[in-house]
Amino acid sequence: MENKNNPNEQNLIQKGEIFLNRYKIIKQIDKGGMNSDIYLAEDIDWKNNLDIEKHKYFTIKVIKRSKSLDIESWKKICDECVSLLRCTQIENIVKTYQVKEINQNGNNYIVIVMEYIQGETLRSIINRQGTLGIEQTLFLFKKILIAVRGLHNFRQKIIHRDLKPENIIISRDLTSLKIIDFGISTVLLTARDNNSKENKILTSENELYGTFPYISPLLYKAWESKKSNDKILALNEKCDFFSLGIILYEMLIGNKPFLADDYSDQSVLLLPLTYDLPAITKFNPKIPTLLENIIFRCIACKDEDIKFQYNHVDEIINDINKVINDPIGSNAKHLLKPYNKRTMQNTTFNLTKEKEKLKIYNHPWFFWLFFLIGIILIFASFITIHISTK
Repeated sequence: MENKNNPNEQNLIQKGEIFLNRYKIIKQIDKGGMNSDIYLAEDIDWKNNLDIEKHKYFTIKVIKRSKSLDIESWKKICDECVSLLRCTQIENIVKTYQVKEINQNGNNYIVIVMEYIQGETLRSIINRQGTLGIEQTLFLFKKILIAVRGLHNFRQKIIHRDLKPENIIISRDLTSLKIIDFGISTVLLTARDNNSKENKILTSENELYGTFPYISPLLYKAWESKKSNDKILALNEKCDFFSLGIILYEMLIGNKPFLADDYSDQSVLLLPLTYDLPAITKFNPKIPTLLENIIFRCIACKDEDIKFQYNHVDEIINDINKVINDPIGSNAKHLLKPYNKRTMQNTTFNLTKEKEKLKIYNHPWFFWLFFLIGIILIFASFITIHISTK
């Protein structure tokens, strides 16, 4: 298979070849971030291998270091590999079986052999269905929380930092899911001394990585600070909690809580500091109050709301269990922040409708112009007929 960027440059893996003396490359199934290619491969001797889990198909991710990629960014990718190997036994985390660094023809590659998951991303499901039902959302979201708990419970805990619907793959029968892509994860060494709550960042953190709508604004503020200690204090489990709150909202409502014309614009990071969580029950009155409070606590970042933040993922799981076990009772809880105390973004704002307004035929003056032209044409036709009959 040829490289699309340079027709004369061959990829490390070719369709049909036997790679690493074990995997027959069936096809390229996707392109990932950081200049990576993702392949479907078949284990040519899967019936005879001695692994506890026998799999016929695998996913192979090949990351090539581009010329523009500096050493720090390449190190981040290496950190992803380390994280993946540690996460193999965590429930609902994609399993990684082999990591290998290859140098060939002056190029550096990292090859990651992972389990092959037949399914689609949560983003794809939301795009297709619009929303997920409350029961289905709770079922799947709890699985996401269990995976995140496994990451956070390491002594050298892993903060994923890029949780989003695109990085969650759900099986076709909607009964299981896997979290993928640890390319920007952060490893923290937490002190075990009871008198110390210090976190030490073990991975390189020279830049603010992530996807803007899912990055905690508090982390962004810390990265804007010139004090390195601010970064250490802000880079903790709550970074993932913010992402989880946005994901939960999207599953229930179908879009992001804070709307923008361009989600790649850095100003998106400031929206949760300016506006509050929209009135969820106005979109769906069946959503229990406690479930709305869970989202609110996950994304709380205003000064007056920080006191509501969760401190551990088990707290979120406990609240989700309350909703699952008693959905009617959970609806009787009061809102932690009533609607009349929230600063709402324009709740009638709809990005699609706003774009429609920009189209020329949707402007009021367009109708009157069209009407005026019609009158002129009719009048001109009448004059023409009148003249021709003389």
